[in-house]
Amino acid sequence: MAKGININDFKTFTEFLAKKSGKGDYATPSQFNILVNRALVEFCKRDNGSKSMYAPGRPIPPVSYEKTMDISDDLRYIKEVRNMLVVDGEIGIPDGSTVTDINGAICPEYIHLKSLRHYYYIQVAGKFVTKEYSIKVVPEMELGRRLVSPVNGPTKMFPIAQQLNSSFKLYPADLQYVVMDYTRYPVDAVWNYTTTNGRPVYDPTGSVDIELPKECMNELSKIYLSYLGINMRDGELLQYAEIQTK
Repeated sequence: MAKGININDFKTFTEFLAKKSGKGDYATPSQFNILVNRALVEFCKRDNGSKSMYAPGRPIPPVSYEKTMDISDDLRYIKEVRNMLVVDGEIGIPDGSTVTDINGAICPEYIHLKSLRHYYYIQVAGKFVTKEYSIKVVPEMELGRRLVSPVNGPTKMFPIAQQLNSSFKLYPADLQYVVMDYTRYPVDAVWNYTTTNGRPVYDPTGSVDIELPKECMNELSKIYLSYLGINMRDGELLQYAEIQTK
């Protein structure tokens, strides 16, 4: 796992912000662990392009994965690229427990698909050449028309997929394996502690850092603090952050 945001640094920082704002109380260790992970999931979903960010007349959310390099960098720690074996024309959507890749390894739980592609072998001048082709996930209203189209029907060079409840159904069905590029749920962050004189004291043993780059600290802090009823503007947060680092 890449080195992310130190969980104790995050806790110290957000407690400092809560104190300076005068708008909220500290969370208990158990409350902190619950809230930081809710904030982490919300952050990841927001940068993936959460449906809550869609609006009439705006089919693409203002923030979404790969819309800018900055957003892609934010989520790089939770990006997965897995080779998936096709079984009966389908590949499973990773659930973190039962779906495996082509090597038999459990695939971490899926949040959002980035791309599907497969390798197609063609013969050129007597030699087999590997070509990589993207697989388009088509909406339900388009699927039937594509399947019967003599011009635009699915082929190994132009395959399509249908998203089902727990899998992607592929057309044509005889693809051998597919590369799935997706973002996964982050590992749960944990602030572990021992008790000294009745007070919780950080214990790095058993603690798990936040699986995001350090530059995401401020944005994640805003989401976390909002769960405590503390809504900070960017300017306020930056001001307090500068004070805290002095």
